[in-house]
Amino acid sequence: MFPAEGTAGTTDVWSLGILPSNCTVTSVKLIPDAAITANGTNYCTFTLKNGTTAVASRSWAATNSVANTIESMTLDTTLANRDLAAGDQLKLDRAVAGTGLASPRCALVVTVKVR
Repeated sequence: MFPAEGTAGTTDVWSLGILPSNCTVTSVKLIPDAAITANGTNYCTFTLKNGTTAVASRSWAATNSVANTIESMTLDTTLANRDLAAGDQLKLDRAVAGTGLASPRCALVVTVKVR
């Protein structure tokens, strides 16, 4: 779980943990506690990162989210960006466009295949 951000224009970074072994991210699911209404001008984007490398992302520029409904984040199309090593630290970045968009508390489920 990561906390809500009630201030639309605020960026955030949440540390999610350190990987115990080499693995490949196979899916990332997001579950918002409340609905999120997309806005093509003022929106936020969540990006799961390994260091500065994007692994998966979800933008609210075009598509709404329904409260307490599981949705998939878009995996990075470069497979190497989803290959993670033991000791890598995952984080979730919240970026904003325009004046931003408030976001509710969300759960994040990262599924990996150990290599």
